Amino acid sequence: MGWPLVLVLCGVAALLVVIDRVVALLDARGHLPDRSRRARPLGSAGSGALGELIDVFQPGHRTLVAEQERQRLDIHQSPGEAPPFAIDLDTGVAVVDKPLPRPDVP
Repeated sequence: MGWPLVLVLCGVAALLVVIDRVVALLDARGHLPDRSRRARPLGSAGSGALGELIDVFQPGHRTLVAEQERQRLDIHQSPGEAPPFAIDLDTGVAVVDKPLPRPDVP
């Protein structure tokens, strides 16, 4: 009864190795989507349900969750698209570059 169990376990291990190699080969050739660029959730369902219990055993968890929430709520603003200008507050001079006229394209 021991040998069949050993053979089954060896077969399962060999099958897992073959599956791992096939997936690695497909990933290397670009047939699988890139999972590293996918947006990952900041928390998990377990951390919400067991948050207080996790805080007992991992004191930094509360800080981590607060920082992740702050990053999630940050407002990301794109820079202005207007042409650059210079303002010298000491002399009270503002210089705005006039854009070059575009040639009329027929």
